[in-house]
Amino acid sequence: SPVLSPHSNTTSGPEDSLHIQGQSLSEPHVSISPRKSKSVGKEYGLRAVTADERLRDDIQTTYVQLMQELEIERERRTEVGYRAEVGYRTEVSVQDRGRVQGRAEEEQGLHGVTEEMAGQLKHALSQAHNARQRMHEEVSVLKEENAVLTANLDKSKQKEQATRAALQALQEAVTKTEHNHMKQMAAEVKKQQELQMRTSASSREVDLLKNAVRSLKGQLQQLQELLVSKEQEHRKVLEGRYAPGSREMQAAIREEVERVEEAHRRELEEQKHKVDTLSRQYCALEDEFRLALRIEASRFNEVCVCGVRDSQAA
Repeated sequence: SPVLSPHSNTTSGPEDSLHIQGQSLSEPHVSISPRKSKSVGKEYGLRAVTADERLRDDIQTTYVQLMQELEIERERRTEVGYRAEVGYRTEVSVQDRGRVQGRAEEEQGLHGVTEEMAGQLKHALSQAHNARQRMHEEVSVLKEENAVLTANLDKSKQKEQATRAALQALQEAVTKTEHNHMKQMAAEVKKQQELQMRTSASSREVDLLKNAVRSLKGQLQQLQELLVSKEQEHRKVLEGRYAPGSREMQAAIREEVERVEEAHRRELEEQKHKVDTLSRQYCALEDEFRLALRIEASRFNEVCVCGVRDSQAA
């Protein structure tokens, strides 16, 4: 402890002590940042521990400094009391007594300052203890919140992985369904094109058959006209050879008529048979085309229903 010399200025001591006391006994500032985000619980816990250590060091330093100042003031008070007693005994004059009284008042002031310093020290220690306790409580709360947030984060990651897996499976299923649908549509379009080609070919064939029938009818009419003309010519020829009512003429005419009628009948039967055959083929093609249209309509309806179901499922 430093020793004050007898010639030292006693009036400056309390002011210096008060100034030092004001610096050392100021309320410690504990910086506790507010919780801005729950995801930084661990980092905040580490900062809180570091702040706790710094606060502990500051309190210890302040306590040591205050104890040193109290020791200095105690020695100073002892020396001042000793000087006051010696001066009181040696100095008898009124001026010396006034000086002794001033020193006594100064001693009382120093005693009050010492008590005030002790009170401020207790208050600072109490505030430091309360701040430390609050900080420990906040650290515990942050640790609990960090544990809860970590658990929630793990659950969220698991849910996200499950959702991604389900989404990927759904995308694969949709892709496969679209691929199958495109293949089916391509097959249906190909079949429809084939049916259209067959229908066009059948229509062309029917047109050709109709044209052939019309041509045959025209030829038949021409043959009939030719036959009539031939008969007329033959009659003219026979008029010059046979008598109209003779038996030979009638027999020849009958034979020729029978021959021509037989040929005409055969030709008509052949043409009728061809017409019936073509009509049956045309009816069969029409029935086949109607059946194909019905099948295509039912398949198209099924494809539309499947597409609606797939869109609803997606």
